[in-house]
Amino acid sequence: MKTRCPHALNLIAGTLFAALLITLTPYPVVADMVKISDQPVYTPPVVLGKPKQTVGGATRGHDDVIAEMFLAVLATPDHMGRTIHAQPTLYWVLTVPLNEQINITLSNMEQDMRGDPPLLDFYIEKPHAGIHKLDLVQHGVTLEPDIEYTWGIEVLLDTHNHSQNISAMADIVRIQPDFTLRQSLDVTQLSQQAFIYAKAGLWYDAINVLGSMIEKYPDKSKFYQQRAALLTQVGLKRLANYDRMAPAFEKYDAKIY
Repeated sequence: MKTRCPHALNLIAGTLFAALLITLTPYPVVADMVKISDQPVYTPPVVLGKPKQTVGGATRGHDDVIAEMFLAVLATPDHMGRTIHAQPTLYWVLTVPLNEQINITLSNMEQDMRGDPPLLDFYIEKPHAGIHKLDLVQHGVTLEPDIEYTWGIEVLLDTHNHSQNISAMADIVRIQPDFTLRQSLDVTQLSQQAFIYAKAGLWYDAINVLGSMIEKYPDKSKFYQQRAALLTQVGLKRLANYDRMAPAFEKYDAKIY
């Protein structure tokens, strides 16, 4: 591994961020921050499958920054997440800034089994800590209906020995919306559509709407809490804690989006 330059402020901020993320206690009473009626409720699809999401943590033998690192995708851990959009935006989180490269991929599962190249395969240099987004529109990638895809983030600690790398992966499938869903979306303002998507079992679309609202509105707290509520409902408490502390951490110049 190459020698790391001493970026004291980044290291202190990143280490503090990771430590707070680990030590924050689970959210005890939802109504303490937002009203129950202000939270979207996720209804998982009837057809579930084996766990479809993984997270990456540090391994022994790496430097202090890597030891504090937590990498994850904002995806459902026990079933394949759904979307109705051909080019959704996907989200992932990194708790510390890195000097290592990150590799981002998206593959059609059937093509992947045949050995075909990924639909998306690119690298990010020295990623910042924060919640990041993967915009498929920007990369010209389209999901076909009823086709299963895998997407993931990998920290390249050792280009010669991939077993040393840290990765987080999840699956996604695009489905066709029914008339009732389309009608509901047509009469609902964008800031409230996360509720519609969550109730319909469209995980990625609910998360995408909340991410868009966080970017759009100066007062982001409500949307952070709504996303944290969804993450808590599917068992991603550590990621939910990240969202609850994200507004305060922005002063450390973490690249949230």
